[in-house]
Amino acid sequence: ITRHGKRVRFFSTLELVNALEQEKIHGKAGKLAHQLMHLDLVILDESQSFRSQSSNRFKSMRRLRKLVPRMVQLTGTPSPNGYKNLWAQMYLLDQGQRLGGTEDAYHKRWFNNDKLPNSEFRALTLKEGAKEEIEERISDIVLAMRADDYLDLPPVRYNVIKVDLSEQEIKTY
Repeated sequence: ITRHGKRVRFFSTLELVNALEQEKIHGKAGKLAHQLMHLDLVILDESQSFRSQSSNRFKSMRRLRKLVPRMVQLTGTPSPNGYKNLWAQMYLLDQGQRLGGTEDAYHKRWFNNDKLPNSEFRALTLKEGAKEEIEERISDIVLAMRADDYLDLPPVRYNVIKVDLSEQEIKTY
């Protein structure tokens, strides 16, 4: 799309990752990167799929992100597992300016690394005040819209319809 002299491209994360994989498979790696170099803005949907800097998906997008001057991300669930997986999405927006240059540094700064009782495993828990500090740091680049803030919906009404199914239909279902 070109509007007001600016070139913009919308991708779903899955579409972008699949396009990159297809380029590799067909020996055409770099073609998409070349196209991105000529854009002013990339809009990326379903950004919550960027959860960790160690994922191949993130590594691919990190390389491509350097080619695009501006990115907008869309998601219905920005931090599905709480704040611990937020770093990768934010990094792709600001390249580490707000939450740090690495996921490890982010975790060390704002999380406790607690040992789980009777286990060798550990769990990241937010340090006191970390939630508010993280929200403050990203407030200028994140717009969160919650249903309670903008929707006035009537109460849910359930319409229960019972259906008798044969054994074969139950198996199939």
